[in-house]
Amino acid sequence: MKRKYEIIFILDPMDHPQTKSQVMDLIKQHDCTIIKEEDLGIRNLAYTIKKKEKGFYFYVHVDFPAHAVKELNHDIRLNENILKYMCLILKEKKQKPPKEKSKKRSKVSEDRQSQEHTGSNEQQPEMSSNQQA
Repeated sequence: MKRKYEIIFILDPMDHPQTKSQVMDLIKQHDCTIIKEEDLGIRNLAYTIKKKEKGFYFYVHVDFPAHAVKELNHDIRLNENILKYMCLILKEKKQKPPKEKSKKRSKVSEDRQSQEHTGSNEQQPEMSSNQQA
């Protein structure tokens, strides 16, 4: 069964074109389908990683079998030009049925509806002259 994953890499900025092509080859070796790839450019790192202060960020959205994740992780760790990476499973969005209106109604609204249905045709009794005072 194939699942969708997002993988973001931080590559060594000096060798990023070569490393990027190696990463893409690794992904293709593991029977993966690349949905989207995006270069995010060279950025300053929040802290030094492998004595580097800058890194080239690279994003890949892929679709591949779950068993290939372990193998891909192993192969990525062997490449010294990949400073960091993160692989996340994308959950499929389930469409929720439309929400039903609340069945609870206030007593006032129920009284109004009952008056509209039952007493709308009835006329109010007229007040007698004794009651009008």
